Amino acid sequence: MVKKQVGELISQAKRKTRRVAGIVGLSAFLTFNSFFSAKCSSTTSPSNPDPITPVANLIVNPGSGQSPLETLIQLNGTPAAEIKEYKLKIDAPDAVVIASSSNYNATMGSPDFSGFPAGMFSTSTKSARETARELEGERARTDLKGRKFLGELTYESGRIDESSGIAESSISKIDSQLNSVRTGTLSNSIIIKGAAGSEEIISSTPISITRTYENLGENNITITLTGEVTSHAGRKSSPVIRTITVQPKDEEEYECVLNFNGIARDFYEETEHDMTLPQRDDKNNIVTYTSANPLDSKTKILSLEDYVLSVKGETGQTGEYVIRMNFNDYLGGNHSQNLSGNILTYDSIVNFSGVNFAFDEEDTHNVNLPSTDTNGNAVNYTSARALDSKIQVISLENYILSVEGKKDQIGTYNLEINFEDYLGRDKTQNVSGSIYDLLDLSGNLRSNESTSPIQGKIKIFDENQNLLETDKSDANGYNVTSSSGAFDFQVKKRVSELSQIKIQAALGIPGNRQGWVRTINIPSGDNRTLDIAAVPYGNFASNPDEFRNFMYETTGGDPALFDYENFTGGFIIIKQNPSGSGPDGEGIFTDEQANFIKNVVTPYTNSVEKILGISNYPITIEENSDNYAPGAGKIYIVPSTSPGGNPGYAGVINKYSLGRLVQGAVIYLREDLNPSDWGLKRVTLHENGHIIYPFHPNNQNSIMSSPGTNYYTNLDLKGPFISYEKTFLRTDGLTGIQHLDFILGNNFYK
Repeated sequence: MVKKQVGELISQAKRKTRRVAGIVGLSAFLTFNSFFSAKCSSTTSPSNPDPITPVANLIVNPGSGQSPLETLIQLNGTPAAEIKEYKLKIDAPDAVVIASSSNYNATMGSPDFSGFPAGMFSTSTKSARETARELEGERARTDLKGRKFLGELTYESGRIDESSGIAESSISKIDSQLNSVRTGTLSNSIIIKGAAGSEEIISSTPISITRTYENLGENNITITLTGEVTSHAGRKSSPVIRTITVQPKDEEEYECVLNFNGIARDFYEETEHDMTLPQRDDKNNIVTYTSANPLDSKTKILSLEDYVLSVKGETGQTGEYVIRMNFNDYLGGNHSQNLSGNILTYDSIVNFSGVNFAFDEEDTHNVNLPSTDTNGNAVNYTSARALDSKIQVISLENYILSVEGKKDQIGTYNLEINFEDYLGRDKTQNVSGSIYDLLDLSGNLRSNESTSPIQGKIKIFDENQNLLETDKSDANGYNVTSSSGAFDFQVKKRVSELSQIKIQAALGIPGNRQGWVRTINIPSGDNRTLDIAAVPYGNFASNPDEFRNFMYETTGGDPALFDYENFTGGFIIIKQNPSGSGPDGEGIFTDEQANFIKNVVTPYTNSVEKILGISNYPITIEENSDNYAPGAGKIYIVPSTSPGGNPGYAGVINKYSLGRLVQGAVIYLREDLNPSDWGLKRVTLHENGHIIYPFHPNNQNSIMSSPGTNYYTNLDLKGPFISYEKTFLRTDGLTGIQHLDFILGNNFYK
């Protein structure tokens, strides 16, 4: 038997086939004494039935690919209980095993092989083919009496004469090194001159190994695998043959790098964490992840699917972790790159920011507590207690905390909440809440034209025109005042939840409205001195739109007013047009004309005082223009042959204004106007009306229209009540009156 093996070794050396050296795992050195076991025979009888012929199953995955190719090789058989021996033979010409693992032992280390003939093993970086040629020479020169040749990776004890070149002491050292290999006590890989990846494995258990083959040539390499199994009765299966095709490596390998910096890689201990991996490399080409392997004991891989890596921190593990990510580039090339992050010490915190701890004084409030902490893990509440005298805890059950506010206690309160995190550790968090008053509103509703008490109705809205309920509102949201217009109600909304309040009011009761809708905007907060003025329909109850349209036509929606408080100069009638007055030309009033005009503007003769908002002012007539100084605080009336530069005009007014606040004016009247109602009277009143009515209306029932009337009508005299209502003044820093939308509203918001 020994002589036969020596002959085979010499024959292999003579064939001069080019085989490549490879790195093999510890499994390459396993001793298979069963290889030399004697064949057994058996007989068949009724009590000893025919032995079952086993069937071998050889799995290779994948069976082909580009170098370097990692392949899983598995040999098993059926029936499993009847199989005594599994035998796998691998013939890998011109291939190099660059990595290996098996179900037998640890990775082979770097022993001291000084007991072997020089050159039998090498850790140099010689090429695979060069190493293979040296091995064949060594096989031919080495007399392995009493040993099977190393290419078969087996060993038998026996003596070797000194003529072989190996003394008994050397044999002892070799035995010691081989024993270290068998027991897996060595760790660092070495390159062994062997059969270039060819090997034979015999095992008493199913074989499962991985091999990574490298093709250093230019053509495909085919590796042949033969597997068979033997039963306890000595029956052998038919051999099963599989092949592996290793394609040559590209001349230039595709290099790519993944950027993991944008991934949330830090997570808490003992928690699960998902990481969305980049789908493209640094060259913007797609990658495919094949596996992920922790390089330490801190993490456990849960799944890798659809570019999402799911991991979990192992119990008690914190600090930096490293995971080896394996992936294929868009050409199918294999790559690996480390992904690292930090496992943080778990600190269970409950986010109470979205919990409503606010309620009204003396109210009982149920608080729905979060069932999980900020990491999504369940918490178990154990107790709660008040940290001040403003509330008392009623109960804590099923994640519902009930608290009650004490009488006359408002403002911020503090509460301690105790719970267990999902690891069973006791935790405490303090929270604060608020006890609020509801919004209180009270005051009076009145007419802007009278001081007499008038009943009305009020609705309250938030800044987004959402109707607010009060303790006095009906089903439609109306709050009806007393007969004297007084109101006092509480809005069912906390002050802190509102930034602005919109109050709408109108005279009359629901179903019998007697005026336009007044709208005011006030800041949120209790207000107990509200003074709300609303415009009554009055003489226009049968046709409210007549007056509303008149106001929009004459003001454009922005009413004007006269600065009556500074009207100290009064009316000044100049009988002679000032020289250099520009396009208004020359002109002269007679004494009769001047005195007629004075009578027209005298208070309480033609209601001029209502247009100006003042009932007492001086009126003077000056013979010439020596003291002519137009501006604020006075109204000049001046004769002209061509008012405004147009002899066809009867009159023109030039105003000195600040926004919609008229501070003074010059009225030019054509000198040939008769001192009559349709002459100087109408033109004087018309131009004076432009102080608060900038534009002309379409309604002929007004002195402001043309031809209109020669006196101020009900239309003309209702407007001043709006212009001089102090609660209608603008509050935005500009001069003038609020827009008519807030004064003459047709309807409530809702």
